[in-house]
Amino acid sequence: DRVKISTPFYPRDGSLRQLPPDLKLPVGNSYWGYLSYGINEDIVGADDSNGDNAEAPDCWRNGHRGQVDAEAGDRLEGNLDGVFDPGSCLLLIDAGPDSEAEARDDPDGFANLLISAGAYGPTLAHFQIRWNKRMPKKRHPKGRLNVLFADFHGETVMPTEFISTSVATYPKKYSTQVRISPYRPWVSN
Repeated sequence: DRVKISTPFYPRDGSLRQLPPDLKLPVGNSYWGYLSYGINEDIVGADDSNGDNAEAPDCWRNGHRGQVDAEAGDRLEGNLDGVFDPGSCLLLIDAGPDSEAEARDDPDGFANLLISAGAYGPTLAHFQIRWNKRMPKKRHPKGRLNVLFADFHGETVMPTEFISTSVATYPKKYSTQVRISPYRPWVSN
C-alpha cells in the first residue's frame, strides 16, 4: 500500500495506529492504516439505531434512501442469504484514497466502508456520486476497480459513461452493473 492512512472512524480497537502529526488531520478521529479494500457495510454492518435519523433504516431500497426514508432497508448484519442477486452485489472492492494528499484535503470524505445510505440509487455509480472520495480513481488503468461479489466471484469493472457536475466528474455506468444495496434494485408497482 502506498497510502498510509486509509480509513477514518472504524474499526475502533487497540490496534489503531497513531496519527502522524504532519498530516494535520482533525484531533479525535481514529484512523486504520494500509487498507486498500472496502467492504459493503449494507451487507455486513449492524443496524444504525443511533445515527442521525434513528427512525430511518440504513440501506437504499426501492427508491427509498437509507438514513432518510422510513421505508428504506435495514443492513443485513452479515446474512449473505438476504442479498438479492448476489452475483451483482459487491462484497469487497478496491477502496480508499489515491494519495495521502487526499487524506489531508478532506479526511472526513473518505473511508473503506461502502454504504447506500444517502445515495439516490442502489448502484456503485450512485454511491460514488454521494461518497466520491471513498473510491480510488488512479489505482488501476482507466479507473478500473476489482470487485468481489456476494456470490464470491471476482471481476474487474471499468467506468464506461460519466456525468459531470460543477464539483467533479463521476462514473455514471460501469462495464458490469454493480450494486451496493443488497435489496432488489427497483420494484415496479
